[in-house]
Amino acid sequence: MKFLYSDEPIIACSTCNHANAALAVLRISGFKHLDAFLPFFSHSGPIEPRRVYYTKLRSGDEVFDDICLTYFKGPKSYNGENILELSIHGNTLNTERILKFFIDKANCRLAAPGEFTYRALKNKKLTLSQVEGLDLFLNANSGYALDQGLSLLSGNLQEIYTELYDLFLKHKSAL
Repeated sequence: MKFLYSDEPIIACSTCNHANAALAVLRISGFKHLDAFLPFFSHSGPIEPRRVYYTKLRSGDEVFDDICLTYFKGPKSYNGENILELSIHGNTLNTERILKFFIDKANCRLAAPGEFTYRALKNKKLTLSQVEGLDLFLNANSGYALDQGLSLLSGNLQEIYTELYDLFLKHKSAL
């Protein structure tokens, strides 16, 4: 479980990379400066957080794909770290080629399953009950489990716990 102690940049395909699809979404997280990635894109000019840019992914004169990129500056991101989200064409060969490109050229490593969410927990962007809700939501096999997972993910259990804890403290102080 190397990832528990590593904060090096990671890359993951958050869509299925085992079957062709119209789009695949890659997320790179844990990097310090966006500048390290700018030479890989044809977009010129600054990249503002939370804006989508249509650009070409390239290495020198070689173009890999026409993509959309979005930058989420930490700590205002899913896991509290800088995140670069790339929407690429979802052919599995293309997805694997681009993953390999970032591993080789940008010093990224493949994220372990659940590592983005682990980092969100570690950086206090999600509570443990929200992480459990996400797991339930993503692996639900019934409408009820789906609803329960979404309820946990949205923080309902944490709110109920906080209310009960506050009531307990009030009751205890009244004694």
